[in-house]
Amino acid sequence: MADRKRTYKNAERRAVESRLDQAARDRRERLRTLLYLLAITVAIAILYYVSCNLYAYAFLGFYAAAILLGFGYVFSNYAFTRNGVTLDMLPPTMPLADKKKYLAERDNRKEKTKWMLMLLIPLLFVIGLDILILFWGEPVIKFFRSL
Repeated sequence: MADRKRTYKNAERRAVESRLDQAARDRRERLRTLLYLLAITVAIAILYYVSCNLYAYAFLGFYAAAILLGFGYVFSNYAFTRNGVTLDMLPPTMPLADKKKYLAERDNRKEKTKWMLMLLIPLLFVIGLDILILFWGEPVIKFFRSL
């Protein structure tokens, strides 16, 4: 009887440690993604401001890239029509293997298109920052100089 309790406690302890390990891996993955986003944002900002200082209409290329990445992400994920779909929501005439394949393809497409978001988010941030500076840059600079 004591061996069973000990075995149960060990199994419970391993399950808790496994969940903690998974949480630590998830935290590391989120931190890695955040660092990638920051590095890509800095790189795009440098490229954006250098190219805009060299060529007057370089910003149009960045706008076009943002539009293409946005549409590419939406279209490659079937305009998100498959989001929230579960096995129960699919037609009953569809075989179970096809249902699982359908849902696996959706998840696979999300993973494959993640790189587009890793470029699109920093690009939109830099473009938005440039627009803020364009319209409200002078008043902000005058405000801080007056302090």
